[in-house]
Amino acid sequence: MNSSENKEEQCQSNLNKIYSDLLHLICSFEKGSGSELTVRLRQVESGLEQLREAIRSIPDIQNNEQRQRDKIASLYR
Repeated sequence: MNSSENKEEQCQSNLNKIYSDLLHLICSFEKGSGSELTVRLRQVESGLEQLREAIRSIPDIQNNEQRQRDKIASLYR
C-alpha cells in the first residue's frame, strides 16, 4: 500500500469518526444533556482537526490546492 492510499484511508477513517461524533452530539442535544454536549462538541472539534492534519499531510496537497485556486481565479477573469 502506498503513502497516498494510506492517507486516503486515514482521511476516510477520520471522516467516519466525525460523522459518528456528530450523531452523538445531535443525540445529546435532543436529550438536553448539557454536560454531555461539551464533551461531544470537543470530540467533533478534535475529529475535524485530525482530518485537517491528515489532508494537509497528503504529499503535494498545498501545490494542488494553489493550482486549483489559480484555475478558479482565471475563470473569473
